Amino acid sequence: MNKHNFSLPLLPKSIISALFFLFLSATGVAQNTDGPNLPDVGADLTGNGTVAWSFPTRITLSDDSRATATLDNRQISNYLKGTSYGFAIPTNATILGIQVTIGRRASSTNCIYDNQVKLVKNNIITGSNYAVSLTPWPKTETDYSYGGPSDLWGTTWSPADINNVNFGAVVAASSTASNSQ
Repeated sequence: MNKHNFSLPLLPKSIISALFFLFLSATGVAQNTDGPNLPDVGADLTGNGTVAWSFPTRITLSDDSRATATLDNRQISNYLKGTSYGFAIPTNATILGIQVTIGRRASSTNCIYDNQVKLVKNNIITGSNYAVSLTPWPKTETDYSYGGPSDLWGTTWSPADINNVNFGAVVAASSTASNSQ
C-alpha cells in the first residue's frame, strides 16, 4: 500500500472588527435628517456564514472595543446585526434614503472583504446587498458608508419601519484565498 504524505501551508487567521452607525434622510414638511445613531442591540446571527462574531454587543458603543470574528482562509462570518436605533421619525414623513456606516478593520492585508451588507426590516433581512466585494478591509479602522440620503436599498420604507426596534443592518465578511502563505 502506497502512502502519500502531504502538508498544507499554514494559513494565517484574520481578525476582523466592526462598528455600526445609521443615518436617515426623510421628508415631512421640510427635508430632515436623523442620525447618525448607534444600535442599542448587537447580535451574532446565523444564516449566512459559519464563523460567529465575538462580543457583538460592542457595536452599541462608540469606544475602542469592537465586535470581532476570526476567519481562516475562505471562511465567511455569520451576520453581525445591529438593531434598535431609537429613531423617532414623524408618521407623516417620507423616507428618502438610508445610509449605514461601518467601521471596518482586518488584522491582515488584502484578505477580508464584505460578503453581505443589508438592512433589516421588522427583523427580516431585506433589500439590496451593498457589499463591496472588490475592496479589502483595511488594517487600520476606517469608516465605510453604504447607501445614502437618496438610496432606499431596493425596497420601500415607512416611518413605522424605521422606528421599529427590529429595524437595523447586518454585515458579514469573507476571507479569500489570497491570505495563504
